[in-house]
Amino acid sequence: MELKHENIHEYMEKCNNKLQITLDDDFNVSDNKPDIENVVKEWGEVVIDGVKTGQEKAVVDGMLHFSMLYIGKRESDDRRVPIRMEGKIHFSENVNLSCEAKDAQVSCKAYIEDITIKTINSRKISVKAIVSLNVICEELDNVRVVTGVVDEECNPQILHRNFEYLQMAVNMKDNLRIRENISLPAGKPNIGEIIWDDISLRNVNTRITDEGLGVSGDLNIFIMYMESGEGQSVQWYETTVPFTGNVDISGCNPDCICYVAAEVRDKSIEPKADYDGEMRDVALEMALDMDIKAYEECNKQAVEDMYYPCKDLKLSKTEKNLHKLVVRNNSRCRVSGNLKVEDYISMMQIVNSTASVIIDDYTKDKDGLMIYGAVMVNVLYMTSDDASPMGSVGTVIPFSNKIEYGNCNPENVDYRVIGNVDQLQTSMSGNNQVDIKAVVSLDALIMENMNIEVIDECEVCDIDKEDYAKLPSMVGYMADGRSNLWNVAKRYHTTCDKIRSGNPKAAEHLKDWDMVSKGTKLLLVKCSESI
Repeated sequence: MELKHENIHEYMEKCNNKLQITLDDDFNVSDNKPDIENVVKEWGEVVIDGVKTGQEKAVVDGMLHFSMLYIGKRESDDRRVPIRMEGKIHFSENVNLSCEAKDAQVSCKAYIEDITIKTINSRKISVKAIVSLNVICEELDNVRVVTGVVDEECNPQILHRNFEYLQMAVNMKDNLRIRENISLPAGKPNIGEIIWDDISLRNVNTRITDEGLGVSGDLNIFIMYMESGEGQSVQWYETTVPFTGNVDISGCNPDCICYVAAEVRDKSIEPKADYDGEMRDVALEMALDMDIKAYEECNKQAVEDMYYPCKDLKLSKTEKNLHKLVVRNNSRCRVSGNLKVEDYISMMQIVNSTASVIIDDYTKDKDGLMIYGAVMVNVLYMTSDDASPMGSVGTVIPFSNKIEYGNCNPENVDYRVIGNVDQLQTSMSGNNQVDIKAVVSLDALIMENMNIEVIDECEVCDIDKEDYAKLPSMVGYMADGRSNLWNVAKRYHTTCDKIRSGNPKAAEHLKDWDMVSKGTKLLLVKCSESI
């Protein structure tokens, strides 16, 4: 007997290990920058340079990039102006793995839990950051399912079963380079020096086309600069720029389901001259670091079981796990709150607001996935105090949202959720209070774990003829309601077709896998050895 096999490609997560590290270092202010009077705002980003794996250990190399905006007194005119200071902290950490990482595809995601920049003195700062490292080991598992049997001597009884599953067609990482040119509006003065910038993604959409992965969305761009000329006052400009791009991918078609996580990396913002030679344009260059996964919904007919009525057939089976699509959903959640600025701060105007999403926890119940998270908001503002003309304040606004997945067993639900801020609006109200409204997008892929038994090997043996001859040639059977037609036929050495033809009233309508109702009476005729 020869078994016909087909492969199902499934990326299995072997292990998922997390480690929280603390980065701490001191930095001196360069000689060409003024003394620090007070820190206005800090920013940080973790970039993973590489992951090296051993037997049960991974070495993660990375870099913490940080920037600080502070107020300093300019020597030329004793004016207090915002100054930018940047730096890097390199790290190399060992992460213990709970699996054998050899031949596995290993990736690491890094998140900044908290970053604090404090002044030690007017020429020195202390940078402390708490970073979470999440090391994931995945392995391509080829699930071999039997789709048919070749037997030249006699045909076995075969039970086929159709099942739907989700197969990963693409699992890759790539970068999308974006280049944009921004021109200042007519009312803004020329750029002397850019001292702060912020770029955030909004309304990102991805879809698979014949040309590859199409990516579109909006870039929310904020720049703060010193104007050129004698005045050199602080200016800022904020705008939204749409972008589109395409990433080459292979192995999937437009019907595939794409699930992409994108983050801004390697941004560069430089002033440039316009057509008139004035510094009124800004050249933006950046990369979107993209984690691309594409899934294909498939339907396959596989052999679930087989037997010979007059032979002994031994099957070797193993249980494999596949995924079935339940929900592909991009829902939106409205979040609102407020923050109170200290009474001693005379806030005049909001300059810029930034926000990010952190998902803290998930709970699964019988009809949906509950997501608990928070929006981290930071507001940069101007004051009427010449000694401290600028400041920032932050707050955390919790939120929760439910994604319904129907009638699934919560224990078998597997999920992927990406949270982003699509809209952010801040406004000043009375008593030094800032009102905050945001829209959070939750891109969710919810799957159901499906266990199937696959046949690995089979062995055909001749049955003992004397024992087989002792079996009754005809049996009266009353169903107990716990067996399907296939199991009844297999147990009594007959076939489903013989049961249906011999019991037209009771079994003619039954399929092989249908349960035989309790109390049903069947006449079962043993098959002869010549079948």
